[in-house]
Amino acid sequence: MQQDKKDIRSFTLEELVSRHSGESDIVYYDGCLVGRSSPDDGAELLRYPIRIDAHIICLCRNSGGEMISNLARYDIKRNGLVALAPESVICVDERELNRREQTDITLFAFEPDFLHKLNIDMKQVIPLMSRWRERQAYIELSDREMILLEREFEAIREAVTSLRDSRFYHEIVRRTIESTLYTIMDVALRRIETREQFSPVTRSRNEEYFRRFTQCLYENYKSERSVGFYASQLHITPKYLTTVVKNVSGRSAMEWIDEYVILEAKNLLKYSSMSIQEVAYALNFPNQSFFGKYFKHRTSMSPSAYKMRR
Repeated sequence: MQQDKKDIRSFTLEELVSRHSGESDIVYYDGCLVGRSSPDDGAELLRYPIRIDAHIICLCRNSGGEMISNLARYDIKRNGLVALAPESVICVDERELNRREQTDITLFAFEPDFLHKLNIDMKQVIPLMSRWRERQAYIELSDREMILLEREFEAIREAVTSLRDSRFYHEIVRRTIESTLYTIMDVALRRIETREQFSPVTRSRNEEYFRRFTQCLYENYKSERSVGFYASQLHITPKYLTTVVKNVSGRSAMEWIDEYVILEAKNLLKYSSMSIQEVAYALNFPNQSFFGKYFKHRTSMSPSAYKMRR
């Protein structure tokens, strides 16, 4: 895998599997993964912020828990489904991992090219993915829908692990995965269409400002950490931006900025070969000392302690 040293580490699914090779709850097939981050293993798959080059579907069985992806926090309720696009940075809030009974998550992921290996009608897939890009990535499932999807994932696991000697191994596994994808699309589109029917998606002026702010933040967080910079890009005052962001999201603009910088810093510290000083420079801090103070103030840990943490 080619990687610029200054870029956040992006894992393929195969690399993710190799890092968790001792965990029996992960199965992998040719660009597709089914794994479980359960209370028993402390949700190790998602303990640290990680960028995965794959489409990701997460199912949460139990109530409670908070998942972080890019700039979004998903307060996952019982029977929650979260869908994420490739190159998303994802983790479970570390505070939730201490509440071990709350972090029972199934992860279904497939790399973008994997779809071309299947007999899937892409005209059916694209509308769903476009809706998920429009900030509709979280769905609450019924008990029946949850059981249905869990059975589909278990069928993939069973096919991959138990049918290796079958002369039709690849055909069976791929048809099983196709069935799962169509089931996910059917359940998700029904839920989304019902939600749109009763709550049409409209954006207020403030919501549009917030969307533009998060987009601008995504493009500039490595070099800019001041509210003033983002306000100037939106042609509004810092005070007005702060008010808008707080009203729409419940969090301040500065909290959003810090959230994403810290998420990136954690990933670089944990998964890259960069030194702490190099991480500081990559995120446009003037020196390692300034970065260390910034990181510790927001995480209660020094960068070195986080880097060595297991």
